[in-house]
Amino acid sequence: SFTDEHWEMIHLMRQHYEDYSHFPGFPVLKKQIIEALGKPKDEEDYLKALFPGGIEMQGTRFAGVPVPQPDWQFVKAKQRKADVVDHHPQEGHVVLECEGSVYEFDKMGHLLDANCWTESLAEVIAQRECLVLTADHWEVLTVLRNYYDEFAMVPSLKVLIKTIQDQYGVGHADRRRLYKLFPKGPSKQGSRIAGVPEPVDGTAC
Repeated sequence: SFTDEHWEMIHLMRQHYEDYSHFPGFPVLKKQIIEALGKPKDEEDYLKALFPGGIEMQGTRFAGVPVPQPDWQFVKAKQRKADVVDHHPQEGHVVLECEGSVYEFDKMGHLLDANCWTESLAEVIAQRECLVLTADHWEVLTVLRNYYDEFAMVPSLKVLIKTIQDQYGVGHADRRRLYKLFPKGPSKQGSRIAGVPEPVDGTAC
């Protein structure tokens, strides 16, 4: 039977899903547990005792929320070395040159090695997207980069809006404003310019 400890964790997972329409990856969930419930309830031994089958797999079933998306492509992106690629990309890939270095992108326009990204490269990518970057654009790009660096995933639109609001103020982020900055989608187009992988969450735009 469920204890109070089970229920507080289940309610936390359900609340996140109701707010953002997806289950958080473990790094995000751990941070939320610390903020809402405090230490040591974020520790793996404690969570394992509650959910022997794993909080991401067994816990989601108990909470009635979808199993999190696999993050293999994010791990792959993190593990790639920041080597300069040659001029023979895979079929469908795109190669750009910026300040003497060569960068390879997948067929969707996402930088293959997020660690190679520079602000100068972002300007080049933005030009291809027919955008001129302003300070408002850079706020969004900074949030996307920092979020990816911390959690190894790209935030959905809802999470992106909330994170920008938390860092810069409510007036800096709403759906209309972000789409004015990134007409092809704040998360999708923004992630291309920020040099991070394409969002895998179906709610990302």
